[in-house]
Amino acid sequence: MAKNTDGNGSVYKRKGYKGWEGSVRLTHLNGTTSRPTRRGRTKTEVNARLAELVAQNELAKTGVKNLDEKCSRYFDRWVIRDRADVKAGTIEQRKANVKNWINPVIGDISISKVTGEEIDEIYSRQVKAGLTGTLLTTKSNLTSAFSLALKRKQIIKNPMHDAMWHPKRSAPKPIALEEDEFQKIASIPDQYQTFWQIMVGTGMRKGEAMGLQWDQVHLDKGYITVDKQLHKIKNVDTGKHSLEFDSTKTGNVRIVHINSDVVSAFRSHKAQQQLLLQPNQLQDNLVFPNSKGQRQDGLMYNKRLATVCKQVGIKTITLRTFRSTFGTWMAGRNVEMRTLHNWMGHTSAKTTMEYYIAPSQQTMKEQVSKTDGLFAVNS
Repeated sequence: MAKNTDGNGSVYKRKGYKGWEGSVRLTHLNGTTSRPTRRGRTKTEVNARLAELVAQNELAKTGVKNLDEKCSRYFDRWVIRDRADVKAGTIEQRKANVKNWINPVIGDISISKVTGEEIDEIYSRQVKAGLTGTLLTTKSNLTSAFSLALKRKQIIKNPMHDAMWHPKRSAPKPIALEEDEFQKIASIPDQYQTFWQIMVGTGMRKGEAMGLQWDQVHLDKGYITVDKQLHKIKNVDTGKHSLEFDSTKTGNVRIVHINSDVVSAFRSHKAQQQLLLQPNQLQDNLVFPNSKGQRQDGLMYNKRLATVCKQVGIKTITLRTFRSTFGTWMAGRNVEMRTLHNWMGHTSAKTTMEYYIAPSQQTMKEQVSKTDGLFAVNS
């Protein structure tokens, strides 16, 4: 006879039975005790069944209800639990993720009976569908939901810990423009010139630029206030998209100081805008509206940028590259890292270093020049 691994019972090979049997002593909420028995083909299977009995009994003693609540119902409540504090786009993303990937696998399973195998199956289906980019979103949602269930004692163990697969974010290699490459882009005379200059001179995210309003631009004082973004939100029920104001990605408000070059670019852009749009045509006092003065997602800028890159003979980039370029150029000019990561709106300087700063060719040449004579061989 072997003691159960949790010390609460015993598991043994039963005579005359092709398998294993085990029992465990339980003390219930009302003070009574019992010793239920479970059978299985293997010792491990019996141990698991006894452990489940112990877990269910412990949960029952806490007085928590809905121990057998289906995951579909639980996740429906989890999605909107903190909607007052979470961005609307995040709520819609959660709904879509739960509907498309989580519920099809565990929706009909009780929240307390989900295993690591089911978690792995959720990931596996996404990989088979070629949607590896959504794995981290799914992992984040599952982790948050099951952590809350554990805190509320609806489960006694987080199944995420038993999953074999743990998706991790791989840091993309930062891509930054060299100064001569940016000059080539900015040299093309069109209505986008000042936009390129403003983007590389402020390090704003695309959504932040699209949501920037003129009352946040303080040219006389040389700074802009970044406190929101325009975010494309998909309504899961209707399938339609809309552009809505939302807080910044990290939820913070920051002040970005701008030099005289960027101030001039803003002034030129404003003058150009006033020629093209009447005051009553400008929606939300936006700095970068579309040709009709309305909200836009910035897609046309990326399309134009791809055309310009091809025209001047450099590798195609996106607006994100301007953000990395800003970080790289500022770091190359010895801007204090604390100041830089605040300008970029990151909660940690580590994010700035890993994702947005690439060593420029000029910097590498300057650094290697410091080693001149180091490897010389005396004759």
